[in-house]
Amino acid sequence: MMHRTQYFPIVLACAALGCAFILPAFADDPPPVYYVSMRGLTTESAPSFVTVTREADATRATSLAGCDELTYYATAADAQTIATARAAGEVVQLHRGAQGGSPQSSAIVCIIDGAGGT
Repeated sequence: MMHRTQYFPIVLACAALGCAFILPAFADDPPPVYYVSMRGLTTESAPSFVTVTREADATRATSLAGCDELTYYATAADAQTIATARAAGEVVQLHRGAQGGSPQSSAIVCIIDGAGGT
């Protein structure tokens, strides 16, 4: 069992070095990438994906309500693609993946719209 006096050198070293060595490794992880997938139930083809962001920027300024009660932003063309898929009764899902990963390997967060509308 360490006593209070045994912690003093650790605290002193931490103060001198900035404690960078005890920060969790994930502190520098990049933010996740979000995708919306669309797929018709009557087709055997793979789903199509568009990238969405949590914050609006110069290219992604059209807001979309996510199925997780958050707002996402897409390009105007991608937002129209999503709207068309929803109107056609396709399954539309929100995904979250890692930077540098593929949309196909991203995890499904929730279903935005099921076949036939929800």
